Amino acid sequence: SKYVPHFLNEFQKEKRVNVCTLLLTILSESEELVFINIFTGDESWFYIKFNRKGAWILPDEKVPFFENLRFQLRKFMLTVIWGINGIHVIDIMDSGLSFNSDYFITHILCQIEQIKIQKNRYRKRIKYYMHLDNCKVHNSKATQQKVDSIHFLRVTHPPYSPDVAPSDFFLFGYLKKKLEGQEFDGPDSLLDAIIEIIEGIPKDTLKEVFFEWMNRCRQVIQNGGDYI
Repeated sequence: SKYVPHFLNEFQKEKRVNVCTLLLTILSESEELVFINIFTGDESWFYIKFNRKGAWILPDEKVPFFENLRFQLRKFMLTVIWGINGIHVIDIMDSGLSFNSDYFITHILCQIEQIKIQKNRYRKRIKYYMHLDNCKVHNSKATQQKVDSIHFLRVTHPPYSPDVAPSDFFLFGYLKKKLEGQEFDGPDSLLDAIIEIIEGIPKDTLKEVFFEWMNRCRQVIQNGGDYI
């Protein structure tokens, strides 16, 4: 079987090829800097408890019961902006709040602005890129104006393309797998566990993710826009 996020029409396939070509050019140029100038990120829901999705059993053993408590469990939206050196900005938001442009600007982009100011003291000639997917909050006029004001170049993301978004094809799946079987008493302990996991990812692994990102762009181009 093959997971298909969206049934692509010919226009969308062509758009994926064109945007992946541009994205691959940026990544290839940034390879000389070991990708330090590319910030990528996204949001995903995380729950207070992570049940195991399966278990190894012997042929004569009874299959264990796994509760599906997702509708009853408290959940939080995690936003991570990260790169080759790990976390740049991380934020956890309760589901009772509204994730909109104002929230994203205040809690995420304003923090990135401070990082950028510090980095520019030493690397004034480096172009910094911001890679986000195409959700409404990321593409709003207010968000784009803020990205421009902190002097990041926004990297265009192909439509309907989690297969070429590092947070989707690597980070969030990696985190949720590591959290299986754990339960937390609140957002602070959950966030602490997430930070510990990300900080424990070897830099060589993150570097391989960026090379895989480039490889996935090539595959999209070679496949005429079809999913990998």
